[in-house]
Amino acid sequence: MLRWARLATLATLGMTVLTSLVMPGVGLLREPDPLPVVLGALGIVLFAAALAGVLYAAVTPSVDPGVRRRVFAAATMASIPLAGPLAVPDWQTWAWIGGSVFATAPMLTTRRWPALAVMAAATAASAGVALWAGDQVRPYVAITVILGLSTLTISGLQVWLWNLLIEAQEGRAAQARLAAVEERAALRA
Repeated sequence: MLRWARLATLATLGMTVLTSLVMPGVGLLREPDPLPVVLGALGIVLFAAALAGVLYAAVTPSVDPGVRRRVFAAATMASIPLAGPLAVPDWQTWAWIGGSVFATAPMLTTRRWPALAVMAAATAASAGVALWAGDQVRPYVAITVILGLSTLTISGLQVWLWNLLIEAQEGRAAQARLAAVEERAALRA
């Protein structure tokens, strides 16, 4: 049962990764210049791979949290100059990536303030990309925040349910160990 629940959780979280590929991918299709398309594709794929790693680690506690934070931060930073200029001003490519960063922040740390700081930084990065590209800031920020909150709700719920399932499993295992100890103690008495 636990294996199937983990697979279902990973499949649901995989939809978040798919979103981080599809919507920025529209920017690739709308960009007429081949060099930005190649660089943007690299940025999008690097980011999606790092996002997949973070989401996988969210249901695999053995993965070092420090490593996943550093890899995710590096891929996010690389995606800004690579994917940011794609299809501007027709499409807000990096705002979609920013929404995924926003949503992933609580899975990078268990502490509230660092997660909020990452969410604010993702929103600020979207605004910065808009300013850098000479585009309007409002659509970038709106996409980042709305996508971030909706994805956070869905992904966060899945991770929360997964953690509840793990805690229940650990509780049953502890209860079984306690019953075995009590049985041995009763046999000795």
